[in-house]
Amino acid sequence: MQTVINLKTEKQTLIVLHSFEEFKKWYLRFFDLSIFAEGEVSALLNEGKPEHYPCIPLILDKNMNLIFFDATSVNCWCEQLKSITLKHKH
Repeated sequence: MQTVINLKTEKQTLIVLHSFEEFKKWYLRFFDLSIFAEGEVSALLNEGKPEHYPCIPLILDKNMNLIFFDATSVNCWCEQLKSITLKHKH
């Protein structure tokens, strides 16, 4: 297992998750799921897990909505931004 890399921001400490196990540890620090059965917790974790690793989880709001940044998504967004920039130059 690789070491978790911490990146500081003003409002959150960003980390890079390299596996489902790292995601699970990170997620369980934010949510108290002790009232749920083990099967329910497993289902919740599987439903909310990132599609790709490594990734950076980011909490979007006070309702704990999450987004995961992975290399594929970031590359796609960069290409979209480049195409927008090129369109505006013409």
